[in-house]
Amino acid sequence: MDPQPAFTANYGPEEPKVSSGLKKKLLIVLGIVLLMVFWTYLSSPMLVSVTGTGNVSVTASNATIDFSVTSSDPAVQGAISGVQAKADAIKQLLIGRGIVAENISSSQVTVVPANLITTGATGFQASITMEVKMPGVSGINDLISTLYSNGVYVVSQPVLSVDNQETLEVQAMNLAIDDANSQISKIALRNWKLIRKIVSVSESSTTSSATSTSGTSATSAQAQGSTQSGVFNVTKVVTVIYKLW
Repeated sequence: MDPQPAFTANYGPEEPKVSSGLKKKLLIVLGIVLLMVFWTYLSSPMLVSVTGTGNVSVTASNATIDFSVTSSDPAVQGAISGVQAKADAIKQLLIGRGIVAENISSSQVTVVPANLITTGATGFQASITMEVKMPGVSGINDLISTLYSNGVYVVSQPVLSVDNQETLEVQAMNLAIDDANSQISKIALRNWKLIRKIVSVSESSTTSSATSTSGTSATSAQAQGSTQSGVFNVTKVVTVIYKLW
């Protein structure tokens, strides 16, 4: 019986092992590289400037107008007395229309030689400027027509206002910021930027008051349309600068 061949195992050279010390060094180097990349990312953000607009429109609660009354007379005192009488009559007319006396104010009497107003005129001309604040705007055109028919010289364009303008400005500001945020969100998405921070905000406010009356005509179509609408607008425009990462 032939002897069985003996089994011989061949072992190759032992695989080199990475020492734990080298692993630590590699991890440290990798950490430093990642830290440098992250620091570069943080220190080099994209700066973007965005303009946002917010507008709030409400029905005006008040209308204020200025107008002048005049009187001419050969004597200074006569001109003064005449214009004061006209101003008192106009004040009573306004009170009769439901405007409280506290909302009617008058300037001091101004007297000038009549020839400074009209060439060749004689005597003196006295004038008083009055201001009236009335609630609501629905009757403003009728009031202006009444003033002209009662001898008022010039009526200014009504200035509309509201009692809570500060609240409206806050609302308009919030809408403007929302508009800017909406725009920057789209910009950030297009540029693969996930983090944003507001750096600065600058604002300007535009308050628009509808007006009426031009020249001596109190019932023009333009005047009636603007006042009857009675819309008071508060617009905020903000420029917001963002950092994007």
